[in-house]
Amino acid sequence: MKARITGLLAFIALLVLAGQSLVVSAAELAPQERRAGPLVVRYVGADDAAGQAEFAWYTSAVEQAYQDVQDVFAVALRETQTSPRSEIVVTVYGDDAAYGEANPMAAREDGVLGHAQPSAGTIGVAAARLRDKSEGFRRDAVRHELTHITLGDLSNQRLPIGFQEGIAQYLERDIDQRRRFANAVRRGQEAGQLLHFADLNRQRAFLGAAGLAYPQSYSMVVFLSERYGFGTVVQLVIATREARLDDAVQQVYGRSLSDLEAEWQGFLPGYLDQAGPGWARDDLDLWSLEQPTQLIADGKYAEARDLLDRADAMFASIGRDDRRALAAQVRQQAVSGIEAADLTQRGMSALTAGQYQEAFDLLDQAEPRWATAGDTRRADLASVAAAQARDGQAAVVQLGEAHRQLEGWHFQEADDLAFEAGQVLAALGDDPRTEEARQIMREAQQLRTRLGLVAAGGGVVGVGLLSGVWAASRRRRRRPHQSPLGPPGVAVMERDWSL
Repeated sequence: MKARITGLLAFIALLVLAGQSLVVSAAELAPQERRAGPLVVRYVGADDAAGQAEFAWYTSAVEQAYQDVQDVFAVALRETQTSPRSEIVVTVYGDDAAYGEANPMAAREDGVLGHAQPSAGTIGVAAARLRDKSEGFRRDAVRHELTHITLGDLSNQRLPIGFQEGIAQYLERDIDQRRRFANAVRRGQEAGQLLHFADLNRQRAFLGAAGLAYPQSYSMVVFLSERYGFGTVVQLVIATREARLDDAVQQVYGRSLSDLEAEWQGFLPGYLDQAGPGWARDDLDLWSLEQPTQLIADGKYAEARDLLDRADAMFASIGRDDRRALAAQVRQQAVSGIEAADLTQRGMSALTAGQYQEAFDLLDQAEPRWATAGDTRRADLASVAAAQARDGQAAVVQLGEAHRQLEGWHFQEADDLAFEAGQVLAALGDDPRTEEARQIMREAQQLRTRLGLVAAGGGVVGVGLLSGVWAASRRRRRRPHQSPLGPPGVAVMERDWSL
């Protein structure tokens, strides 16, 4: 049964979960009806444009919720050879009076939003009472009831109420409800009113404290899923087909129900912690991988990786190798993003420090990882930075060649090489090497000047010889150079240059 937590829900749930037939005098109305596979969706209410739109929305929501539930329990249904339902009838009541006739207890308690009869395969949804709720809330109401049908099939209608409601709520997505549940459990703990797990799975005790039992049953399933894997919860459902709950728990967990309760008590502080709310976690939220995929798009790679590790553990626990393979692909994106961020950070640090070869090696590795992570913008930035590092390393080599040319008295070559290297290094902000290039140019120009003076004092022969040497030193093809880093940072100024 799907209902908000109020005092009178106990008697309502007793009727529904016991499988007793509800009075459906509203069936005399002519409902709209649509069939899709085993699903029969009927709408009882106004047959105007608004009613037709509401009927269409619920028809789509029921079909999607059915697929979701079947997907979660697909392996269990196959392993137990559970025959698919030939028909599941979902009646959507767009008229509140009609729902009150179909479910007499709902007429006296407006907190009832839906009901299910798992053995009969019928569901009722109080659409009139859900109109002011969010779309996600309404989808949860439908998914909850369809979960009861599947749990009934998997357990041969023998799964106790605590696990019935806890698991059905575990397939819901409403974060606000989880917060309310955590607050209810916290109040119950402070008041010393928490139910023992044995009582939580007894119908009379559960329904007698429904306001606390619903939230507590949810926390019980969260605990078992996080500690032992959601697959063990599914195994427990199946085990109750042939065994009493205590025996089924021993069979699946190797311990008693009271032992699990003691472990759950130790789990509660973290679950109830408002600073790092464990109550917000539900591994089935990861089923579609939408959340970690969005984190990757937001550049939160470590968070995405951790969620994908949780998803992998969940898929493994229920034998879904197909989902594990998909999660592994998405995880590779997250890991590539983590590696790319680290390589880029170290590469940029090396680039800033003038360690150009190391910077190039790191940034060159970062670029394809950014591409794998799906971040083309950062891949392009890493490529540009790698090109800068490559140019910086080439400038360092060029600077070394300028020193050698200077030592060989090839002054013009030394001057030109130092100038070109200096442009690149100045653009990179490499002040020490920029000054080194400046010094080579100064020395080359000073030596040319001195050599010219010596030649002048040596007479005509000396001048002629010097002229020959000078001409030879300039007989080379000048290579035009366009710095890839923007405008030059240095300029020749009357045998000298500066930034």
